[in-house]
Amino acid sequence: MEKFLKNKNLEELKPIYLIESRSEKIIDKKIKEIKNYFRTKIDAVSDFKSIDENDDVTVNDLFNFLSTPSFFSLRKVLTVKNADKVSRDILSFLSDYIKTNPGFGKNSIIFLCCSNSRKIISMIPEAGARGELIKIDKAISEDLKKRLAEKNDLNKVRFTPNAVNLFLENIGEDPILFENEYEKILSNVYFDDKRIVNEEKIKSLVSRSTESTIFELIDNIGGKHFPGAVNMIPDLIQGSSSADNTLLITVISNLYRMFKVMLYLKSEKDGTDSAAKYLQKNINAKPYFINIIIRKYQGFEKKYSYDELIRVLDCLNEFDIKIKSKSSFSAKVYLNSLILNLQLITDKK
Repeated sequence: MEKFLKNKNLEELKPIYLIESRSEKIIDKKIKEIKNYFRTKIDAVSDFKSIDENDDVTVNDLFNFLSTPSFFSLRKVLTVKNADKVSRDILSFLSDYIKTNPGFGKNSIIFLCCSNSRKIISMIPEAGARGELIKIDKAISEDLKKRLAEKNDLNKVRFTPNAVNLFLENIGEDPILFENEYEKILSNVYFDDKRIVNEEKIKSLVSRSTESTIFELIDNIGGKHFPGAVNMIPDLIQGSSSADNTLLITVISNLYRMFKVMLYLKSEKDGTDSAAKYLQKNINAKPYFINIIIRKYQGFEKKYSYDELIRVLDCLNEFDIKIKSKSSFSAKVYLNSLILNLQLITDKK
């Protein structure tokens, strides 16, 4: 929806848009995007109106708004949140107004946001004939906490506040792990009457994983929080007296990928595009996951000089050769040595 608006001139927009989603949070996000799009294109004070089912708005109010010519804007804009819940009088008026005003589409745009577009089309047939239906049945936010709220709306699931915090803590900031673990929870509660997820259910279904601990260690190093990375080592190797070389190789691979992306961001004018292509080639992830990762690494990249990034990558290559040349290592010694070397590199002036 947002990209669609970005790529269109005001004159090209259709007179009616039906935006359907079961999530009120998604609807709110879309209305905000609509407002942002029109903020610089029309007089937002006099020519933009937003209503919902709770507003004390009359048919006369809407008639005056839509029919009064604008001296400042090419088109007037009306957004109706929860359009399937507003009064029948309002819907009937909009239907009649659209039918009886041939120039309506040149002068106005109406965004009808709802959870049931069929009801709207039955009341306002012109919305189906002259408008465009945008149906959103998937979460759209890249922020994982907001994404969780959207998915809960869509699936009629309710997380308690403690469950939200524990879930996000256990999956770290890994968007792929987020999706996998959420599906596990949804399968568990889907046939429950109330679909409530509490802290105990999170503990039983989403234990803190090795993957999330690795990502937290990686993020600490990316942010130059080397003591924090060292503190993650016991959690990472918990239950193992000797190193699993696969685990160590995973750590090195993830570190190398992060610093390689940071190098792209640091060294190229179009570094973001190059970084995105590199990630798309090396990890199986959707575009919005790629965007989350890049934004996080953009913050890390500012903490490193170009020379530091080159030396870090050389160091990681050396440790990669070491781990692949021997059958076993002490995980604790190996990881402590790696982090110490990385800290020494970045401490050099």
